[in-house]
Amino acid sequence: MTIVTRTTSGTQITEQHYKMPAAPAQRKMVRMTSIDKNMVCSTKFQVSKNEPLPELPASCIRLRVCFAGVCSPDTQRRRNSVRNKGLMDTSLFPGYEISGIVDEIGPDVDTKLRCGDKVLLYQEEDIGFDNGYTEYVIIKNPENAIPLPDDISLEIGALLPNGGLTAYTACLRARPYIQDCEQRKGKCNLLVVGAGGLGLWATIMASHLTGPVGTCDRNVKVIVADTNSEKLTVAKKHGCYSVVHWPRDCYEEQVIERTKDVCPDGIDVVIDFVSSPRTISRATKFLNERGVLVVGGNSQHTVEMNISELAKKEQVVIGVRKGTREELLHLIQLVSTGMISVPEFNTFKLDEADQVFQGLSDCSIHGRAILQVSPVSLH
Repeated sequence: MTIVTRTTSGTQITEQHYKMPAAPAQRKMVRMTSIDKNMVCSTKFQVSKNEPLPELPASCIRLRVCFAGVCSPDTQRRRNSVRNKGLMDTSLFPGYEISGIVDEIGPDVDTKLRCGDKVLLYQEEDIGFDNGYTEYVIIKNPENAIPLPDDISLEIGALLPNGGLTAYTACLRARPYIQDCEQRKGKCNLLVVGAGGLGLWATIMASHLTGPVGTCDRNVKVIVADTNSEKLTVAKKHGCYSVVHWPRDCYEEQVIERTKDVCPDGIDVVIDFVSSPRTISRATKFLNERGVLVVGGNSQHTVEMNISELAKKEQVVIGVRKGTREELLHLIQLVSTGMISVPEFNTFKLDEADQVFQGLSDCSIHGRAILQVSPVSLH
């Protein structure tokens, strides 16, 4: 028997399908928060407390979700064609950064995990949860359930598989060029564009991945640029060398002069998680010869570049979307041992999802936002 529940969101209707267990006595009701697929900032989340527990296939793992990071995978953005005014690098799509407790393991699953273990979910490119922030999810590939060390909380675990991993991968791709620049010039000026969640991760990581293990490379000067001055204040707390304010109402010539004042000898590496035509254009103006531009995969913009100038200056452009499962495991180890710290984050109740999404959209929430979907302990 199949139950179809419908939730109205604006003028749109979304459907969730579940198979009811054969024995009514086994039917457990759980909470789910769903949202219209064509989401806009005014869309209201629908919190339902009478959804049946999803049935567990023999080859899968069922996870009770405890925390979910508010993040923006570009696959979801393309599918929904979302445009939110004021949105930079911390967008608003549900269910892609989650951590929780193993609830049940299918009989055909060969794994060292046990019920009750803490895990985070590595998201492959072709999976996502259209039903939003749900209390229970089915993990089809058990290898994507990554165990968390005891010294990493479930809250922090929810920050790692998307935002943390994307920034980590960007820094890894840039690392050979940073080291080459240090060998040639004795230092490297690195500009992070965007002081949202991804930008804060990159600010922390950039100077910790090139020096001796567990140390900060003082030859790498990390500068952070953003349109929001309050976010830049947060970036300063995360250890950047300097910041530069790029106000939206400022003439382009003034923005360029401000940046040159902070970096009079130019920029050697740019990590741009905004990747708009304007930020890319600015980056190429500041970028030195043999400089590197690393662009994030969340942008939907088409950007024109002068290939002749790029070749003349021997500059490199690198695209980054998300890292591998192996890179995520390495990132977990770095965080667990304290070699990389975690950026500022705020935890909210699931019922506050509307306010959180709106706050991120209008840039009134700084750092990362996490929703608590269910209690860590049910006892």
